[in-house]
Amino acid sequence: MSAEDPYRYLRQAYDVDTWQQILNAREIPERRLQTSGHIPVRARIVWEREGEERIDTIAGAWTSRLVLVQLADSRYRFRGVWLDPSDVERR
Repeated sequence: MSAEDPYRYLRQAYDVDTWQQILNAREIPERRLQTSGHIPVRARIVWEREGEERIDTIAGAWTSRLVLVQLADSRYRFRGVWLDPSDVERR
C-alpha cells in the first residue's frame, strides 16, 4: 500500500471516486406496496455531475407512484433506482 493513500485499493475495488448521486431518485417505498415484474423500459436518469441520460433497462418493481429500474453503472453504488413514472416509459 502507498503511504500517501492507504485506501487506494479499497477505492479501486468499489469505485467510490466515480460514484454520483442520481438527482431524480426517490426513496424506497414500503415493501408491501411493491409489485414485481419484468418490463422493458427507457428511463430518464439525472446524474449530479453529468446531467440527463436516457437508458434502455428493465422495470423490476413498481407501486402506484414509483418505478424501480435496473441500473448497472459504475457511477452508482446500487443496482437499481426508484423513479417517478414520468421518468420511465415502456419500450
